[in-house]
Amino acid sequence: MKYLLILLCVCCVISCKAQDIANLYSGDLDLPTGTYYKDLDNDLPKFVGLWEMNNGNEIVQVRLLLQERFFDGEYYFDEIYGEYSYAVNGDELVNTMPNLNNQIIDLYFHNITGTVVIPRDAAPKCPECDPFERRLNLSFDDPEREYIPANVVFRYRHINGEEQLLMKIIGSGAYKAPFENAPDDLRLPLGDYVLTKVE
Repeated sequence: MKYLLILLCVCCVISCKAQDIANLYSGDLDLPTGTYYKDLDNDLPKFVGLWEMNNGNEIVQVRLLLQERFFDGEYYFDEIYGEYSYAVNGDELVNTMPNLNNQIIDLYFHNITGTVVIPRDAAPKCPECDPFERRLNLSFDDPEREYIPANVVFRYRHINGEEQLLMKIIGSGAYKAPFENAPDDLRLPLGDYVLTKVE
């Protein structure tokens, strides 16, 4: 009986300290510290993988990964992160893919990262999206031009048995060039890209 009472007390203490779980899509950050913003709607897994665009002249590759229950120091999140490469006529202009193998890099220091799930009417608006379709709006960095703020919006499509990722790279604010004649564009330029799932 004594052991049963101890077990009951332990279970009670554990249940009192149970972590709050909120829907990642809700975006409500007014919840208590330690809340876990979980992908309850399963929006994120379809974006995970290696994606590629190859139009003969340009090759863009993006690899996205999912980290569940990532702790940012205040809250827990299900988070997407990744890296990319871009080549034109065989000349590689940028390749951040090796960062994925670096276990020392904190998740937030990857060049693609975030957890913002947006509806079709959120900027940039997507009138062609289905009414309940959701996209990802993530931070996008060029490690040699970190002074240029940018985001990347990913839209997933499944067409005729082929998985596609529509990628829109957009500027996310004004910036000041760090030196005279500093480049004023990312090495993977702003714009729209259609990528196909490779793996």
